[in-house]
Amino acid sequence: MEAVLVMAMVGTIAAVAVPRYATSVQRYRAEGAARRISAEMTDAAMRARTLGVQQALHFKRADAYVVSLNTAHATALRTIDLSGEPYRVSVAASRFGADHVLIFDAGGAPDSAGAVVVQSGTERWSVQIDAEGVITTLPHQGALGMPAPGALD
Repeated sequence: MEAVLVMAMVGTIAAVAVPRYATSVQRYRAEGAARRISAEMTDAAMRARTLGVQQALHFKRADAYVVSLNTAHATALRTIDLSGEPYRVSVAASRFGADHVLIFDAGGAPDSAGAVVVQSGTERWSVQIDAEGVITTLPHQGALGMPAPGALD
């Protein structure tokens, strides 16, 4: 009888704990991906200022984004896969001006304000950049109001 009671209590605790754990994992993944994108934006702006060459981040895919690493002599592309570990998120929406590409000019200024929203399960985080280049990372509230990657192509 005591074993049945203990099993019932363990089952009740698990029923409460498992959904909370799943939500916290989704939040951790979405926030981590958003902070990674924010760091990439900051790095691209600094690289543009330092090298005096335009830099770009392309958010045209739902599972990854591409960083154009420009130098005075060549351009290299680096793809950041967001669908795999440790993030396991998707790019739910993005918009920078009229497209999905954020470009920093040779002085490190963004070509337009905009945002990218990443999603893991029901958790969404937004990375926003204003016209002056100030980057903000925060939980995304409400409707997306932006097209999904590929929708503007």
